Amino acid sequence: MFVREVGCGPVVLLLHGTPSPAEDWMPLADALGRTYRVLIPDLPGYGQSPDPVDASTERIGDALAAVLAERGITQLHGLVGYSSGAYRALDLATRVGIDATVIVSLAGVACFDLPARETHAAVAAELAANPAFLHGDELRAAMREL
Repeated sequence: MFVREVGCGPVVLLLHGTPSPAEDWMPLADALGRTYRVLIPDLPGYGQSPDPVDASTERIGDALAAVLAERGITQLHGLVGYSSGAYRALDLATRVGIDATVIVSLAGVACFDLPARETHAAVAAELAANPAFLHGDELRAAMREL
């Protein structure tokens, strides 16, 4: 997994959402980099990271944990996730057991109502059948609605 690093100090991990790119974090990472070591991974299938064989929360959470372990990181000062990155952040803290002083969830929700779950399921099915859907107007409209 490709990871950008900015600054030095206590570690902050920034996790992008779907379908947003990791580069969206760069203005924040540059500001935080004055005080913190900021890691900004391209999650599997984005930017410079290869497509995932398994895009499950668990598999990507394990891959993120491995990225941290490879860098000798055992404690995070901040764990920040946007959209689907918020779910990945919570997975790292709860299932994987990554210790973080602060966890920030941006545009992540703990539970969707039935219409939102149905919309997510429809989007997932369309993406599986037609990967180009990721860059289309129909997905953008669905994400705005959610």
